[in-house]
Amino acid sequence: MSRLVQPSEVADTVFRAYSSDRLHWYIPEDLRDFHRQVVNDPECMQEELTALAAQMAALAAQDRQEN
Repeated sequence: MSRLVQPSEVADTVFRAYSSDRLHWYIPEDLRDFHRQVVNDPECMQEELTALAAQMAALAAQDRQEN
């Protein structure tokens, strides 16, 4: 669920939000869906994130062994 965003785009967005009177901003659909999953079934999401963290740790260990 990651996306590549240029730092300048992030800075522009933050500046516009900070200097605006708007209270609510657009939330991408994938983040909204993720939030709904967390709210509706937190145990399932915790298991998925734990599994993802284990996969990332294994990949990092494999990368350290190769280098």
